[in-house]
Amino acid sequence: MCFAPPHVEFTWDNFYDRDDALGWPLRQLGSSYEIVNDHPIKAGGVLTSWNVASHTGYWSDKDVVAAVARRLAQHL
Repeated sequence: MCFAPPHVEFTWDNFYDRDDALGWPLRQLGSSYEIVNDHPIKAGGVLTSWNVASHTGYWSDKDVVAAVARRLAQHL
């Protein structure tokens, strides 16, 4: 079961790479995950994007960085 959102405007952006065994879409886990917006991405580089090592590439992935920047800009 997903946690209760701290306020009514709360959403959870979940970025995952299909090749990452540590990341997966969450919304499909049930109605308690309706606050989750799943975003499939391709994290990592040439040597890591196709395996579990992709998990180390999220914070440098252009799609993740752009989404985080947009979210932060909304609160300025």
